[in-house]
Amino acid sequence: MSKSNRSRIDPDESQADADANSGGVKQVWLFVCLSGIFLVYPHLSLAGIDQVMLNIFFSGSILLSLLMKNSLSRLVRLAYLAIGSAAIVSTWLALAGLSVDLAMSVLYSLFFGSSVLLHFHRLLTEKEVDADTLLGAASSYILLGLFFAAVFAVVVIADPDAFSLQQSDANPVYRLIYFSFTTLTTVGYGDITPRSEVAQMLAVYESIIGQLYLAGVVGVLVGTLVSNKQSKNSGH
Repeated sequence: MSKSNRSRIDPDESQADADANSGGVKQVWLFVCLSGIFLVYPHLSLAGIDQVMLNIFFSGSILLSLLMKNSLSRLVRLAYLAIGSAAIVSTWLALAGLSVDLAMSVLYSLFFGSSVLLHFHRLLTEKEVDADTLLGAASSYILLGLFFAAVFAVVVIADPDAFSLQQSDANPVYRLIYFSFTTLTTVGYGDITPRSEVAQMLAVYESIIGQLYLAGVVGVLVGTLVSNKQSKNSGH
């Protein structure tokens, strides 16, 4: 291959490598923000900055999800961007004391639900399984739990007695996140239970979808690994 041909190809390859590295960094930080909701936030209440840090983690997760490369059409991308931006704004308005709980919960439901679908679609189109792919799968599973937590929050706003939450709960949203993930993983400790029919059916849906999601992701990852191995063997 001549030097002129290499000079025409190398920039494209360099750009592809840069995009891959950028996507990997975003995937890592998305996982860090999502993990921070569970690992860091519970230890911040004594410092008095728990709600601020929770907002930072949520806002960071939304922003990083928006920055992820996707194949959406222009109109859908704009709608996704608008929902995510509105969710971030509502998060900080709520911290400022404005009554935007219903709007915030609905926006989070829409955004997290859309993000789960986008992440799963990305997994289906991945050609190789690497660390970024595994982080994406883990992040999408966390986003699924947060989606149902936001839906549960909408239910509680409509019916405060939908779940067996205590009036003394300092942060009922965080308790709903806890309930969502114990339901998603089918652990079900029983300290929080759904009381209304709507809440009960949503809990059933979450437990079913959680198991189907895990089976689907494992199937996709294993299928991709087998396909790559067969391609390499046929190449030899």
